[in-house]
Amino acid sequence: MQGMQLRSLVSLGTTVFVALVVACNSGLVDHEGSCPSGSTCEGSDDGGANVDSGTEGEHCTIGSLPGDRACVPGFGKAGTPITIAAEGEGCLGCFTAFEACKVDVAGTNITITMATKTCPPAGDRACPAICAIPKTTCTLPALAAGEYRVQFSNESKGVRWRTLVVAADGDTSCDLTQPGLPPAELDTTKYSKTCTTDEDCVAVASGSTCGACGVCPSTAIAKTDETAYDAEVRRLTSQCSFPDEVPACAPCPPAEARCQAGACVLSK
Repeated sequence: MQGMQLRSLVSLGTTVFVALVVACNSGLVDHEGSCPSGSTCEGSDDGGANVDSGTEGEHCTIGSLPGDRACVPGFGKAGTPITIAAEGEGCLGCFTAFEACKVDVAGTNITITMATKTCPPAGDRACPAICAIPKTTCTLPALAAGEYRVQFSNESKGVRWRTLVVAADGDTSCDLTQPGLPPAELDTTKYSKTCTTDEDCVAVASGSTCGACGVCPSTAIAKTDETAYDAEVRRLTSQCSFPDEVPACAPCPPAEARCQAGACVLSK
């Protein structure tokens, strides 16, 4: 992917942040902190996070979780299960637990379905006085090397998706930023700018990757580092929250990567 195409990538690429906003009876608590007795704030695709799910034999309902934000590695490791981390906003519902993730792989398209199971207890039992921030993980099966499109089953089609590139030397997981915080900004100073000719350079963006219209190129780096740069773009944009619909966006102003005095620069 050329750096000039970053606006398109950021405008369409996204992630699967579990945006479950449910009213509870108190303010937010950090899911990394301790939970009250009898409650668990974290879940996984092995069983999920249980917040008092009632007693056996009571009627339970299954609900889906809208996708919004998650973390996908810049490169996933081939032939090894890959963990997708996801967090939610707001509160996990009363007497609600995460259900196991369902992962469907159809060619190069991967669909993740996340759900909750709510089991209200018998009688007039009040909701626990806690607001637990949902946190869970889903595990993708071992994949062959290649490029995949990953999307949650209840996301807006064509708007919330991300690219997962699987390679022999990839990673098996990706860490999310703290709840409510955007991903780190693109730091292009760590990439080489060494060049001999203009063909050795590529225009790239820097800074935040989470704009609704994407970001336009603002600097240039050596093409030898373009693969590593693209991987960082995929990892960071996978953690962004985007609107349900892509707004009308103006094109980026003309810009061209050039080699001047042995260093790549952006010429506008």
